[in-house]
Amino acid sequence: MRRAWRLGLLLAVGPALLAPAALAQAPKREGAEIGDKQRDLHQAQKRLLEERQKAAEARKREAGVLSELEAIDQRLMDKRRQVAALDGRLRRAQADIGELQGEIGRLQSENAALKQALLDRGLPLPGGVTPGAPSARAPQDEKPSGEAEVDRVMSLVERVWRRLIEMMANLQRDLNKT
Repeated sequence: MRRAWRLGLLLAVGPALLAPAALAQAPKREGAEIGDKQRDLHQAQKRLLEERQKAAEARKREAGVLSELEAIDQRLMDKRRQVAALDGRLRRAQADIGELQGEIGRLQSENAALKQALLDRGLPLPGGVTPGAPSARAPQDEKPSGEAEVDRVMSLVERVWRRLIEMMANLQRDLNKT
């Protein structure tokens, strides 16, 4: 009976003695889990703050880049207008060159006719003026009219090309100043 009584006492008191130890371990586990969760939450908040800062910096950079692009676009439009104006001037210059070359040809023909008229009347030509071709070229340089025309056009194209290159260099220099 004593044994039964001890066993009953042990069964009645045993859980009461073991319960505080089990209860003490449960809060420690819960506390550890809560601490882990708080640590994870703190790290997530820190990452979120870093990402927000990065986003704010990116917005600032984006605004700077956009303003630079707008300035570049404005300069590009200005330069396009300048190029269009230069193109108009170039076309007018080409037209003027054509007109002047026509005028030179007309004057050379008129000069030759006047020389011939003086010679037909038996009058001497002014000093240094020779009767003959209105051109100052030597006879070996003279070419058939087709080749001469091609050479004249090529010479004109070369001059126009040089002027265009010069204008573009000036334009580039002006662009670099701004």
